[in-house]
Amino acid sequence: GAVLVEGQMDGISVFLAGIPNVIATSGTAFTEFQTRLLKRYATRVIVNFDPDTAGGNAAEKSIALLTEEGFDVQVLTLEGGLDPDRFVRERGARAYADVLRVAPTWQSWLIERARRLFPGRDPKAKTEALNFLLPHIRRMPNRIARDAFANDAAQALGIDSGLVRAELKDAAARRRES
Repeated sequence: GAVLVEGQMDGISVFLAGIPNVIATSGTAFTEFQTRLLKRYATRVIVNFDPDTAGGNAAEKSIALLTEEGFDVQVLTLEGGLDPDRFVRERGARAYADVLRVAPTWQSWLIERARRLFPGRDPKAKTEALNFLLPHIRRMPNRIARDAFANDAAQALGIDSGLVRAELKDAAARRRES
């Protein structure tokens, strides 16, 4: 597997922490070409971008590219608002290796992100959170995995899973029409 980080210092610190398969996007967007290139060397990627808004948005885009290419993707957000460089310097290589091991799946990370971006249990918040997740669910090539993600999202958001499936079908129909 590989670890994908944002900055060059993040890449250097993670490498020095004993994780040789680290790639730094160096503040630029991760591209489709880079994703295909990475596919030659790894099938599993842990995305560990900075925990700020830009890092979250970049992680989201990277997840989309990586999952479309069939990678097994996990996403790590370090606690305390730390980026990988500071985390390794302050807490050490072993602590970093430990948190990498328990990084959540990209589906769990996105569901949590949806809940943070659209807090509340009212219909408006649930609708916004579901609309945020639907493109990611639709993008999954495997039907069984897509169904499992839809079920997990429905449960986490407190929405009937039948409604989520209906929304997926409606969205697919609208896409075909356009």
